[in-house]
Amino acid sequence: GPLIGYGAAQQAAKANGKTFGTTTSASDYCEILKEVFNSESFVFHGVTGAPAEGRTDGKSDIKWDSNGCVEKAPLEYVAKEKTAE
Repeated sequence: GPLIGYGAAQQAAKANGKTFGTTTSASDYCEILKEVFNSESFVFHGVTGAPAEGRTDGKSDIKWDSNGCVEKAPLEYVAKEKTAE
């Protein structure tokens, strides 16, 4: 729900030296998050890319580039037909 997203945003902001609260305007909130997500230090550990080097939990390290696009190592699967045995 919204509180989970809000908490995650607070953690990301705090880790990057930014803060906001319940009285922060939507515009200011957006600017803070844009700064955080586009900073060199922000990395999101997700499960939709190839595992990052050195990680033992199988998660990928995801960053955003200067165009706002996600950067992550691709994860490839090969789909094969399975016949009944």
